[in-house]
Amino acid sequence: MSVVSCSRGDSLERLRRAMGFLRFCVCRAAVPCMFAIVAVASRAQARFITDYQLDRDIVEVPFEYKGHQILVKGQTGGRKDLTFLFDSGASSPVLDTSLGLRGTHLADTHIQEADGVTNAESIWLDDLRLGPENSAANVTNISVLLTDLSQISRVLGRHIDGILGMSFIAGFVVDIDYEKHLLRFRRERDFTLDKVVPDNQRVFLFDVRRSNPHSKISTVLLSGLLHPKYDYDFLLDTGFGGYASIAHLAAEEAGMIHSDTPRVAGTSYGVTHSFESDKIRAPFLMIGGINLSGKIVSIDYRNKDVIGQTGILGNKLLQNYHVTLDYARHKLLLERNASAEEEDEAARPSFGIIIQSNSKTILVNQVKRYSPAQRSGVRTGDAILMIDGRPVENMSTADVANMLTSAQGEMRFQLRRGIDPNLGTGGNEYTLSMTPISPFEWKQD
Repeated sequence: MSVVSCSRGDSLERLRRAMGFLRFCVCRAAVPCMFAIVAVASRAQARFITDYQLDRDIVEVPFEYKGHQILVKGQTGGRKDLTFLFDSGASSPVLDTSLGLRGTHLADTHIQEADGVTNAESIWLDDLRLGPENSAANVTNISVLLTDLSQISRVLGRHIDGILGMSFIAGFVVDIDYEKHLLRFRRERDFTLDKVVPDNQRVFLFDVRRSNPHSKISTVLLSGLLHPKYDYDFLLDTGFGGYASIAHLAAEEAGMIHSDTPRVAGTSYGVTHSFESDKIRAPFLMIGGINLSGKIVSIDYRNKDVIGQTGILGNKLLQNYHVTLDYARHKLLLERNASAEEEDEAARPSFGIIIQSNSKTILVNQVKRYSPAQRSGVRTGDAILMIDGRPVENMSTADVANMLTSAQGEMRFQLRRGIDPNLGTGGNEYTLSMTPISPFEWKQD
């Protein structure tokens, strides 16, 4: 979302018990997004004991990796084949009201977003399961929140029935295998990381701690550095589709960002509200023994620079590792599985053109400010006729978009000026040559 962060340092104790978060980040060619959900806690006392069960010693649950989000199938309340977002950045599950679920009512509550609130209901459910029959991870008697998740579904481009948070995850030792798209669940008593010897090159072992030390189950934090003398905490958040996010105030205090720091601006979206975020290259960033200096990270401007807002580590970073979280023993294992990381969209050479299809015509839908396209005189509404001498009329929009986003050097374009119905102008063809450059290098006049 995006995407990208949310305040984790809420000072009000009543916010902490049922906190939940969802973040989603997509490429800048689409719309950068992040969701942030903070549930105000119910005062009701727990009447049930949550129980964690596995049908087998090791349960493997396949997941779909879409838009750098982990989507898994599960069931609850007699409803099967439901799609859940697997989100370690949420402390409790959040389910869509459209499911019509019935459980023991705890309280009418609300979800606190970056700039507003959304109504919700807190209930106890009998069960929540991941995986197929006879090979599932099952949690009985679990507290969940019910609210409208339609905004999340719209941005992801598919229906999302719920978000699975830490109160589901914490009762197991959980592996995230990004290469094979598998979640593995083990019982705590059957697994240990005691014999793992980290080399801080490919194998990294972290001590994690609860973000809310007063709660038995909460999200977890890792220690990092924004500067050799600036300690900073990061939330482990598989509901964040980005790389890493840092609160604006912390980045400023650590000297990571200044008024002249090159950045790529964007807009992120919550359930009902939008807010600004930037991407920069981190001059210095360490997470334990992992050196992320020079990587592209997001700067979060939400919550009016509330002191105590933590950073976020998301799937674009975590996907380079085999991840094992042992919540009960407060351990996190990251084993490197990728030789080269996925390049961030903001680092790729770009013309600054967003296109759309109108019948057989490829039209310029948006021209980014300060981009090579804007400086070359390309306008919204212009039609692209040829690229490097190749007619685009028989190409799909995806093929043209791929040509534009994969370009490494100068390309020649033939376009037709869009018609302005008010002025009666346009329709003339023109040609130009452009060289794509990274948005970090787009210069403001």
